[in-house]
Amino acid sequence: SNCMYKEIKDIIDYIANNENVYTVLLGDIIDNGVITGKVASAVYDNQLSPMQQIQKAVELLSPIKNKILGVVSGNHEFRSSKAIDVNPLYLVCSELGIQNLYNDSMGIIKIQLGKDNRADRKGALQCYTLLIHHGKGTAESAIKKDHEFINQFEGIDCIITGHTHQSRVAKFKKLVVNKYSNVVTEKDITVIVCNSFLKEAEYGLQNMLVGANNDPLMFDLKCHRNKKIICHY
Repeated sequence: SNCMYKEIKDIIDYIANNENVYTVLLGDIIDNGVITGKVASAVYDNQLSPMQQIQKAVELLSPIKNKILGVVSGNHEFRSSKAIDVNPLYLVCSELGIQNLYNDSMGIIKIQLGKDNRADRKGALQCYTLLIHHGKGTAESAIKKDHEFINQFEGIDCIITGHTHQSRVAKFKKLVVNKYSNVVTEKDITVIVCNSFLKEAEYGLQNMLVGANNDPLMFDLKCHRNKKIICHY
C-alpha cells in the first residue's frame, strides 16, 4: 500500500528511453505478505495478492528487460520460498526471459568499456567489476557491513545493496601490493546502498526509523584509463 508506483514507473521509463543506462534488481520487488512471513498481519496491508504482484512486476519491467544486468532475491521474496520452495522473483525473471541473470544470494557483473588498441594491451579501455547483494542490517550499519563483505573479494570495484530502505554512498581506499613489481598502489572501493521506493511515514513512525531518501540513486562508470565511479541522485 506504500509503494511509490509512479516514481518506479518514471525510473523505468528513463532507463528504457536513454542509451547506455542500465539497472540491477536487488530483491524485494514484491512485498509478498504471507501468513508465514515475519509479520503475518502484512497480508492485510497489500492491495494485490502475491500472484498479482508478480504479474505487475513483469508488466513494469518488460520495457527494460534487455537493460537489466543482474538480479538477486530479497528477504520478502524468500517468504514464499520458505513455504512452497518457489521464489516469486525467479518467476518474474522467467517470464521476462532473463532467468540466467538471477541468483538467490549474490551476483558479480563485469562491465567492459571502450577500446584500447595499443599493441601490448588490446581490448577494453576500462573494466569494472560490480558485486550485487540484497543486503543485511540497518541503515546505520549497512556501509560497514558492505565494506567488510566486499573485502572478502579480490578485484571488486563496487558493491551495490538495498534492504535498509535508506540510500547511502561511501568511498574507501584499498592498498594493493604487487609482488612482481614491488609497488604498492591505491584502489578505490565504492559502496552503494539503494533506496526503497516506499512512502514510509506510517511504517517509519511505528518502527522509530529515520525518514527515507527516496530519490533514485544513479552512478556513472567513466571510460578513462583511471577508473572512476561517480554517484548522484
